[in-house]
Amino acid sequence: MANAYKHIRYFEVHGASTPESDGTRITFTSVEDAKTKIGFKSVWNTSSPTITEELADSNNQLKVTYEFDNIDQETAFKSAVDGAYNEDDPFTTQDRDFIQDGKNWKIKDGKPGAGTVVDLDESNNSGSHTYEEGDTVTGRAARIAIARQTATGQVGFDRQNDAEAFWAWRPKHVKTEWLHEDGSISKTENL
Repeated sequence: MANAYKHIRYFEVHGASTPESDGTRITFTSVEDAKTKIGFKSVWNTSSPTITEELADSNNQLKVTYEFDNIDQETAFKSAVDGAYNEDDPFTTQDRDFIQDGKNWKIKDGKPGAGTVVDLDESNNSGSHTYEEGDTVTGRAARIAIARQTATGQVGFDRQNDAEAFWAWRPKHVKTEWLHEDGSISKTENL
């Protein structure tokens, strides 16, 4: 493979803003920890690139080098990844209790109720949940609250906000470096 068909992408993960966290970057303990928290979907393997990974920026970023045999492979990869951003999301989203399961969520392994699927269908209005302070929610919000309660064993006070309120890790692709044939950087895109 040649450097002419090589580029480097930098990824980081931010925690959601909650009363306990301001949504700052997560520090990774290893490359495997970073890959797990980022949750790369299969689109990142389009054209079967040679992939090299290492931690960067005081272990707050994962630096991933993608190397291809030819320009057509690199272009197909870029198009597939761009398409994933436009269509959905190129990462498997997860949080402290749930992991993405198609269009729904399921309780993570190692949690009470592991594997239980949470039905996120907006049209299903079943379910009711009352929070500690007395507010009652129904439908999707109730099903999420009940699943959160099952996963944590904590009753009533792990309230969700209107936007889902998963305490999700938010993967971010923050920079791409396009390389010359000699390996030097030809262009940097800060995202």
